[in-house]
Amino acid sequence: MLKHLAERSTTTSALLLACLSADADSRQERSWRSVLDRGIDWDLLLTLGEHHDLLPLLFSGLEHAPPEFLPQSLLPLLRDHFQANHLRNRLALQCFLSAESALAETGVPALVLKGLALATTVYEHLAARQFGDVDLLIPENKVVQARYVLERLDYRPVYPPNMLRDLNIQQLTPSQERIYSAYYHELTLQSPDALFQLDMHWALVPQHFPIISDCKAIWQDAARATCDGRSIATLSAEHQIIHTCIHATKDRWRKLKWVVDLDRIVRADSRLGRAPLDWERLVWYAKTWRARRMVITGLGLAERLLATPIPESASRLFAHAASETDLSTVIKTLLNPEIHEPRVLRCLGINATLLRLLDTDACRRRYLLQALTMPRPEDEALFGPGPPNGALWKFRRPFWVLARCVGRIGRPRRNDYHRVDLARSTPDGD
Repeated sequence: MLKHLAERSTTTSALLLACLSADADSRQERSWRSVLDRGIDWDLLLTLGEHHDLLPLLFSGLEHAPPEFLPQSLLPLLRDHFQANHLRNRLALQCFLSAESALAETGVPALVLKGLALATTVYEHLAARQFGDVDLLIPENKVVQARYVLERLDYRPVYPPNMLRDLNIQQLTPSQERIYSAYYHELTLQSPDALFQLDMHWALVPQHFPIISDCKAIWQDAARATCDGRSIATLSAEHQIIHTCIHATKDRWRKLKWVVDLDRIVRADSRLGRAPLDWERLVWYAKTWRARRMVITGLGLAERLLATPIPESASRLFAHAASETDLSTVIKTLLNPEIHEPRVLRCLGINATLLRLLDTDACRRRYLLQALTMPRPEDEALFGPGPPNGALWKFRRPFWVLARCVGRIGRPRRNDYHRVDLARSTPDGD
């Protein structure tokens, strides 16, 4: 019985990956029947598709499958979701365009990031990519001005509950505000209609990450895309790959959609007529940013799971192939989302996936030190008022965190998707 269930799970995962293939028309006709004949756990397929934000791609893929193998209600359900996601993404695009126009009028440039950027530049259809928030990048010296402009449009800051001392007041204390601006790299603003949250970034990585992102180069290399007759700024393809790999690592590679993102970015030059990827420039940036291992792992996942065409010359430029241990660990997590990271590390506010994929031992030591000692805006809510204001707080903080973790020993583990943890205190709906 257990063997049968394991086989159905493996077959279901294989079908999910087949639906994500960019060259579905040529490959699926040969593979559908062999996969579907072995039996599919349709509930598991929908659960995985929902967890990984891949229901629109499931619909696009299963349209090519022989209908006699599919449950009668499946395609109508997925079609409705696809159409709803299309409408939502169009509204999100209008949200960005209106914000970008208001910022441009005051001389503040804005560059669209992550989900919306990828949906409009590398996917076959605007509805094919699910995302939550609307993300944009602002020059750091323009952040105060940009926030003022958006608040005049009735956008309002929102913060995660674990940062707030009073949940009824969406406001940080002055001490928390100072730490927030120094610690984080983004501010979340809610749109006036409460339909979207707009994440205003001024860097691509948080301050405590031992990664060096060159924002000046990001703006210099920015690409242009046309949406609804408007020209908008996006990351270059090389920076899109690096940012996707860093973002996925920061979020512990929990979503297959990031692997699909990498596949679509690499294939976009041949499918959409974009300029070819500059692999030498990509490798140079990955090494300079200290993100080489993250990029190698991300591209290795795309190559293994989706047959993404990575040229041999690119593999030679990286000098090292992706670690088999890194790949198998991430793949196991992707296809088994119920697997938890080590509880002790999460309790201490340490991202085990990031720790594994940092380039050097020196980077790991720096990350561990920063993760344990750097004050965070949620400290005041977690440990009580006062401590973060102390001059010696960074030396006392590890002991406070350790005491809190010891106090949680023996408590039952809560569901991973509802846990409030120290390692991730800002919401990320992408």
